[in-house]
Amino acid sequence: MTVGKKQVDIREGNKSAVIEHMLQGETTLVELQDKLLLSHTALNKIIRELMSQGVVRKSDVRMIEFGRPSAIYDINPDCGVAVAIALSDRYLEIFYVDMKGFEINNCCQTVSFTDADTLLDYIHAQLIRLSGHYRIKGKKISTFCVSIPAYSLFGLDLEEWKKRLAERLGDVLRDTETVFDKKTEFICIAEKRYGNLRDYADSALICDFENRISAALFSKSGIYSGIRTKPGNLNGMLGFDFWEEACRLTDLSYDELFQSYAVNLSVKNKIEDLSRPLFERLKAVLAFMDIPFLILCGDVSRLGDNFLNFALNIIGDDVRVVYSGIKNRSPACAGAVWLATYKSLKRIVLRKSKNLL
Repeated sequence: MTVGKKQVDIREGNKSAVIEHMLQGETTLVELQDKLLLSHTALNKIIRELMSQGVVRKSDVRMIEFGRPSAIYDINPDCGVAVAIALSDRYLEIFYVDMKGFEINNCCQTVSFTDADTLLDYIHAQLIRLSGHYRIKGKKISTFCVSIPAYSLFGLDLEEWKKRLAERLGDVLRDTETVFDKKTEFICIAEKRYGNLRDYADSALICDFENRISAALFSKSGIYSGIRTKPGNLNGMLGFDFWEEACRLTDLSYDELFQSYAVNLSVKNKIEDLSRPLFERLKAVLAFMDIPFLILCGDVSRLGDNFLNFALNIIGDDVRVVYSGIKNRSPACAGAVWLATYKSLKRIVLRKSKNLL
């Protein structure tokens, strides 16, 4: 019994590895074999099984100079639907996506709500509205992934948001796998799957330039973003809202800050003076943990290369400092999309495998 169970676990683990690789794009059996170090026979069996379950499809053939053409496989986008929600101080993103992570329907807007209840009511209404799309109707939503600011939003911390979201969205979330996690955790996932960390596997510190500034450590062993949420730790590196304080010091609106940074020396100096203690703190963390890579996420990228150079002058030449490599969606939303599709595919495969038993 024990041996049999281990063999099943190994086979399911191999299926998960194939799905994870295919979420990066189309592939052939030879490419899978080189990447996953599995035998051609084992991979061929997995592909056939996933195809019979409707999860994988043969999308094309690749002609080669010598030998037989290679079949190209990828995820069948229409085998399921997932939902990703990203909450932040300034933006709300709701995405219904297919199983390749491509958008089916979405709602993206600037947050202008005054309290949590109003925001929750709005999210609920949008989820119902967006689910009316013809590609979503009648399909079971397998997974919801919800990104929540690490420090707080409307005075509610992560655990309070989990409870409130589960209560208000209960009818929509019924019979789904729901993942609530900190924004920085999803940013790390996005950078690994789509961004700066895709071909970089050692370690990095990812800094979310929103609210009180939060950070997370990415390494081979996993993602660490701390537990406590008091000022001074990874989940709130400052004792104040960075952008709110920058607006107060410069007497400018949020959008005017970014427009003025490059052309107004006084504004430039005030923003840099405000951020200097933060970068000194980040420098200490990077040095203590021997981390060679710092990624800055959020609207901070609107300050441009001059701000990156300022940060680099403080951090030092031993560390690479870059803006997030994620485009079109926020990094947190992109990470939530990837995790929602991956978990959905695993659930679909598991459910269909049980039905065959």
